[in-house]
Parts: sequence; C-alpha cells; structure tokens
Amino acid sequence: MKSSLYLQYLKEKQQYPGMSTANIAKTLNVSEAALAHARVGQDAQRLQVDALTLLTKLENIGLVKSTTANRYAIQQMIGRYKSGHPPRPLASPAAMRKGRGFHTPYTLRPFTL
Repeated sequence: MKSSLYLQYLKEKQQYPGMSTANIAKTLNVSEAALAHARVGQDAQRLQVDALTLLTKLENIGLVKSTTANRYAIQQMIGRYKSGHPPRPLASPAAMRKGRGFHTPYTLRPFTL
C-alpha cells in the first residue's frame, strides 16, 4: 500500500518533473530522510550493506556521476570510484573560481531553494 506521503511525492514529481527530491521534501514540509523512507518499496530500495563494502564495489560499475549538495551548493563529479574513494576533481575549487579548469568534470553551480 502506498503511503499518503508517497502519493504526495508522486503528485509533486509529476507536476514538477525537474525538481530535486530535496526540494520536493521541503515543499511537502518533511525531511528528505522521511521522504526517502516513504519511497522504500516503491521506487527506492533500502541498502543492506555497510558503507565500506558499498564504496569498494562501486569500482566495478565504471563511470559514475557523483553529486553532493547542501543548502548553498551542488558539487557534481564524473569519474570512477577507486579503492573505495569517489571520483576526484582534476582542478581545485580555487582554480575553478579563477576560471581555469572548466575542461574538467568538476562543476560548481549556484543552488537555490
């Protein structure tokens, strides 16, 4: 049975297809974790593995896009996991701010709620 929160999520996702899950959670006035929990068994699956094992196994999937976000910024990197470590930027954030290194898979962009 689909929870009321999950049905609200589906409605928002249909109405605003490009909206992030974090922003949908904010719109619904719930935490992102509560929304993720409501999605388990529908379009999300609970991982039954420890973090070290998961990160080590990611090496086998090849090229990935890694996204880290907070209220102020979104950082995305494209690359391969190696020895349990995520892709590393080819240019430093300081070089990016000075306009160098834009040929790299490292991206900084403004984030608004």
